[in-house]
Amino acid sequence: MIPRGQIDINIPEIFRGIGYCLADLSGMAKPLNNADKNGHWFMCLSVRTGFGLLLTALDLPPGSEIILSNISIPGMFTIIEAHQLVAIPVSVNKHTLHISEEEIEKSLSTKTKAILITHLFGAIADMEGIIELAKKHNLLVIEDGAQAYAGDNYNGHPKTDVIMQSFGMIKTNTAIQGAVMSFNNTDLLNKVIQLNSQLPKQDVSVYLKKLIKAFFIRLMTNRWVYTLFNFLIRIQKKDIDTVLSGFTKGFPGKDILSKIRYKASNPLVRLLKWKLEHYNASKIKEREIYAKNILSNIPRHMAIGYQNPHNSYWVLPIETDQPEELITYLRKKGFDATSKASSLVSLSYTGKISSEHLTLEKLVYLPMYPGMSYKKQSELIKHLNQF
Repeated sequence: MIPRGQIDINIPEIFRGIGYCLADLSGMAKPLNNADKNGHWFMCLSVRTGFGLLLTALDLPPGSEIILSNISIPGMFTIIEAHQLVAIPVSVNKHTLHISEEEIEKSLSTKTKAILITHLFGAIADMEGIIELAKKHNLLVIEDGAQAYAGDNYNGHPKTDVIMQSFGMIKTNTAIQGAVMSFNNTDLLNKVIQLNSQLPKQDVSVYLKKLIKAFFIRLMTNRWVYTLFNFLIRIQKKDIDTVLSGFTKGFPGKDILSKIRYKASNPLVRLLKWKLEHYNASKIKEREIYAKNILSNIPRHMAIGYQNPHNSYWVLPIETDQPEELITYLRKKGFDATSKASSLVSLSYTGKISSEHLTLEKLVYLPMYPGMSYKKQSELIKHLNQF
């Protein structure tokens, strides 16, 4: 069975993180600054943590509106609501993975205070026109780049006010947890850092347990180990998606707000800094070559985001009217496709829905496994065309 993917951290990096934890627990580690000395960014526990701190720092009047992509990770809409703000969703075009300036402009009101753009699946939305529109109306622009980290290839638009990048369990260049928040406004950054400093620090043992879990996940996603694991799950009549989701969720269960309100531990900050300094972007190039080979050889109507020229293919979604049937078909052929490779959710969109709009219910995520042999890639392409 070809696994649906591998977490982007190797065994030595995991042991490096475990070493940082043990040093901290023994009292041997020195405190580490989690902010940029030049006043541009700081590290926090997660994007959701940073986003919540940002909204607190902004202190917008209750009822203020934030225009945003109607598709995002769980918790973002909850955080907006918890701050007594209103999310105004705009649909995502499935060909470009972008929301249009025209739809944003139609959604503007006297209560609009910010625009939040979520980059999906590794694709970068076109920010230029959105930023121009936002500046015209004196609106804050926020980029959620949780799925779009690509090393030095893209760190957010230089004119964006706030950029959020995630390094959670299944993200590119993962440190198993953590996020980087970048700001154009030093005063706003300092407010958010001050709020973050008031949070309790996450216990190092919590992060240590996540690293140990990551070690076993990394071993498990070896193709032959994964085949055995998949077999054992099936004979126990358990759902593979449910089992894997329990392994990789950053904040499982309910009450997301109480779980994100912590400072990042010193070992997390240390490992995240190390990973950012040593990341090899050639991995992203391998993903692009693999994804483009698959997408260029299947029917055009199945391809998602094919009109977006800036895509690092964090995951590889395709569209079909029969997602469950396709997943079952591909798994029988030895490819672990899924409808749950990401934890995205959609907010009800009140505008007119067209065939151009991205619909999560129709997506199937193909294995993002660049190490797959060319022969196996050809088999996958053949199966998709036959289906």
